[in-house]
Amino acid sequence: MKKRNYAQEEKVNVAKIAQDTNIDKQRLAECINVMFVLADIAEGYILEAENILKSVDPYLSLDIRNSIGRIKSHSRNLVSFVDKVSTTQYAESFGDVSDYVKGLVENYLIDRNEKVDVVS
Repeated sequence: MKKRNYAQEEKVNVAKIAQDTNIDKQRLAECINVMFVLADIAEGYILEAENILKSVDPYLSLDIRNSIGRIKSHSRNLVSFVDKVSTTQYAESFGDVSDYVKGLVENYLIDRNEKVDVVS
């Protein structure tokens, strides 16, 4: 049986790949869910950092501005994808999971008394 070349198709639905192949569907779902949670957390931190920096100067342009902008754009797209393709109940539980994981990360850093310095 000839393998299907998904790269030649314009856009491929992940569910279609999972249906057509014998990949580990459970692990794929776990990876995608973690990816979406991390994107949600990243977007929140980026927005918070931007607001803090805007208090210094609303027109401030950072040397890492382009990188931050790309991360923010990709994160926002992933988060909005969850909102578009899932039920309201799933989207809300996704937000709850993101908030919980964010709290775990922050508490872990605080418990370790990590001092974070701004890179010069």
